[in-house]
Amino acid sequence: MERKKFVLLASAVVVAVAIPTWHYKFRSLEYDKSLAKPQLLSNIWDSEAIIRIGELYRKQHPDEKSVRNLVSLLSDSLSTENGSIELSIAKMIREDFKTGSTVTIDGWILSTTEGRQCALYSLTNLK
Repeated sequence: MERKKFVLLASAVVVAVAIPTWHYKFRSLEYDKSLAKPQLLSNIWDSEAIIRIGELYRKQHPDEKSVRNLVSLLSDSLSTENGSIELSIAKMIREDFKTGSTVTIDGWILSTTEGRQCALYSLTNLK
């Protein structure tokens, strides 16, 4: 293969990979904002406490520190067939406790779902 053809072909491959990657990484993320609102915990904690717990969760789980990743993790198990997102999240929380999928943060035992919600809330409600 001639050098010129190789360079053109390699450039085309780079562009073909870069454009979808850039689009995925930088496009605006749309999701239901109730994912970031820990309903049960907001009954006992104020916004500042939820943000603090969310920050501590992100420190404990550095692989779950981006909005995109947290939304994906919360949405993957979400089922709204028989109700609202809030009901589905409540079901996910119950399942977390049944299966032992919990985290201990600042002395509180939370379901993984609750921890992720707090982390998402802490990222989306920055002051």
